[in-house]
Amino acid sequence: MNIKDITKQFLNQVGYHEKASNKDLYTNKNNGNKNYTKYADIVKKTDLLNGDKQGIAWCAVFIIANFYTLFGEEKTHKILNIPKNSAAAGCPFLYQYVKNVYSPKEGDLIFFGSGKPSHVGYVYKVDDNKVYTIEGNTDNQVKKHSYNLGSNKIFGYGRPDYAIIVNDIYNEINKYKVKAISGLRVRKGPNTTYDTVRVLKFGSTVKGKIYNAAWIEIEDGYCYSKWLEIEK
Repeated sequence: MNIKDITKQFLNQVGYHEKASNKDLYTNKNNGNKNYTKYADIVKKTDLLNGDKQGIAWCAVFIIANFYTLFGEEKTHKILNIPKNSAAAGCPFLYQYVKNVYSPKEGDLIFFGSGKPSHVGYVYKVDDNKVYTIEGNTDNQVKKHSYNLGSNKIFGYGRPDYAIIVNDIYNEINKYKVKAISGLRVRKGPNTTYDTVRVLKFGSTVKGKIYNAAWIEIEDGYCYSKWLEIEK
């Protein structure tokens, strides 16, 4: 399993709507705005959270339930660094549990709020300008959103400990071939605003690993992934 498999799990939830009461949780019936969800039901019999979370704001429960669906109880504790019977249904607590990072990648958690986190989502894509998310409890359902990387809505990011369960695609070194005819700039950072370190020639090869959806990290900088292909 890799990050893409985790992202697929979250993408498959898009369109789910919370319910008006504690019934028909796994169907398209009984849609409403009373915060009853299949996600609270999924984790109800585990020791991941401190009690039944039906009827409360469920963005964090959505995150935890999907990790539990993929990895089970024991590994979810480790991946999200949450103790038994945790308060992680509250965004400030979930933010404290996970490793905080400044630059998002696919697979990270994104927290929103002013002063303290009040909402959380899953990052499924990042490019030079925006971060793309899947969020529960937004307009009473699971929806995709996107934000400018510098948006003041964003409180911060958290990175689950994927090393526990994933052959992490971000640590996998591949050999890439340059397909840009005019050459490919190596930049000091993962953005076109950074200075050029050197230019790789068309057809040359370089070893690197995925930094995010748009950039490949190599030994002395970053290259735009659009102009690289993995050499078979």
